[in-house]
Amino acid sequence: MLESDTTAPDQSSAKRSHVLFLNRSYWPDTEATGQLLTELTTDLTKWFDVTVIAGHPNHIDEAAKSNEAIADEYRGVTIRRVWHSRFSKHSKLGRLANLITFTFAAWRAASRLRRRPDVIVVETDPFFLPLVGRRLQRQFGNCPLVCYLQDLYPDIAIAVGKVREGRLTRIVRNALFKVYQNAQKVIVLSRDMQQRCEEYGVPANALEVIPNWADTNEVQPIKTNNAFRRQHALENRFVVMYSGNMGLAHDLNTLLDAATLLRDRSDMEWIFVGDGAQRQALVRRVEQSSLSQVRFLPYQPRSFLSQSLSAADVHLISVLPGATACVMPSKLYGILASGTPTIAVVEPETELSDLINEHQIGFTCIPGDAESLAERLRELADNPELRRQLSQNARQLAEAEFSRDRQTARFVRLLCRVLGNEVPESLVEELQHTSGSTAVADVVAGSVVRTISIG
Repeated sequence: MLESDTTAPDQSSAKRSHVLFLNRSYWPDTEATGQLLTELTTDLTKWFDVTVIAGHPNHIDEAAKSNEAIADEYRGVTIRRVWHSRFSKHSKLGRLANLITFTFAAWRAASRLRRRPDVIVVETDPFFLPLVGRRLQRQFGNCPLVCYLQDLYPDIAIAVGKVREGRLTRIVRNALFKVYQNAQKVIVLSRDMQQRCEEYGVPANALEVIPNWADTNEVQPIKTNNAFRRQHALENRFVVMYSGNMGLAHDLNTLLDAATLLRDRSDMEWIFVGDGAQRQALVRRVEQSSLSQVRFLPYQPRSFLSQSLSAADVHLISVLPGATACVMPSKLYGILASGTPTIAVVEPETELSDLINEHQIGFTCIPGDAESLAERLRELADNPELRRQLSQNARQLAEAEFSRDRQTARFVRLLCRVLGNEVPESLVEELQHTSGSTAVADVVAGSVVRTISIG
């Protein structure tokens, strides 16, 4: 793992470059984008000086609550926490106020930094941030700009039915993609997002696919003597789990349709872990339909993720039609790390469906096809040997392709290319030690590396 608890400089470089990140969600926020950015930036402190401009958390781990308001540093990362409104997400005007106040505060805080950044990295929480990044780029003398897209706006909002395509969405899209077209690099999470960006005019050589990840050291398969299963009386049950955000981009009704079809299977227990815009409606539907085998639980502590994710016999992922070109569910990588099969309700011929089928880590069903989903669940429930093989494939894939150190290495390589720097010797050496020759090849490809034997 590349996690760094110190800011000891890389001795191969006389001066460390300063990387500025902008995103509302950051430690101690437990939202997925905040957790991922926290892991990435703490890893990057081994090679760069890192500053993050962030907002106040929406969801806080109990262990971090006492530090929320006062912490201005975390594991070597300098944090500039800005004030912004925090109205309920259920209020459209409130959400707009939150977006505007954070966007303005982030720009103001970045403008007043004592040290000029050598590269600016903007994410998409909120989606206006790339516009701020472009303005800051000009303020800092055409400083390199990297846009790190966790989703594509306004297309994702259209796909989930929050807005309709029209003049306003075209104005927003044109403004955002003008920034992307002129950025030094645009990072996306999947080939589907890459293709959509190319369709909107982003140069192919500016795009880079860097998937999200799981910390495969932190999340381990625990399939026997599992504390989560004991705690929730799940011993000797076939556990079907949906874990994570129950947001509008997910086709969760198909999951409940399948649960209804399987209500006669007394050996099955359905566990929905997490929160989101659809949760209340799902709870009401379960109560009205008397689906006693379906339970809802809150987000689990990070320290308990190995137990909670491993407690499932199968995990469910669902993406609404039209949304697959705008997002890539980050929950996939934790599922893989836990060594658990996956059934994805997703459009065919997408990266998610191809990944699951090609690597034999589970099955896919088209959105709305609850009968097919129910049949696949019966097949898994009745075939322990199939589950064992799929579980093994999942863990192997997590370690080979979606580990934290592997994705950090790709990010370091990208930043070095943007800055015109050499890839640090220490990164190559560490990857050689922790990840083997394949990861080393990933980081040196297309980059200038000091002479070093990599085996």
